[in-house]
Amino acid sequence: MGKNGNKWISNNLKIVLLIASLIAIGAVMREAIRKDIPALYAADKEQCEAINANENAIIEIEGKIENAITKMDGKMETIQVRQSAYHKDSSKQLEEILIAIKANKSP
Repeated sequence: MGKNGNKWISNNLKIVLLIASLIAIGAVMREAIRKDIPALYAADKEQCEAINANENAIIEIEGKIENAITKMDGKMETIQVRQSAYHKDSSKQLEEILIAIKANKSP
């Protein structure tokens, strides 16, 4: 073997070493990912739980708002009934006053 044979062996050795290095790096990365997967699942689970808690809080607040609106509607109805009664009473009093005025003007 001459210089060409040594170059061929040298080049092939470089390729073999490169492939071996890539395989080793891949194995290390795979192991690192395997170790990270439970942590990723745990983080994802925490985020899901936080989102669910936020959704539940929003639902609770919506319920409180609906209850407050219902109470306000009830109070508005009560006020309207009272106003209606007051207007009827006022109209009746005005009628009585007009009748009394007409009665006093009569000859």
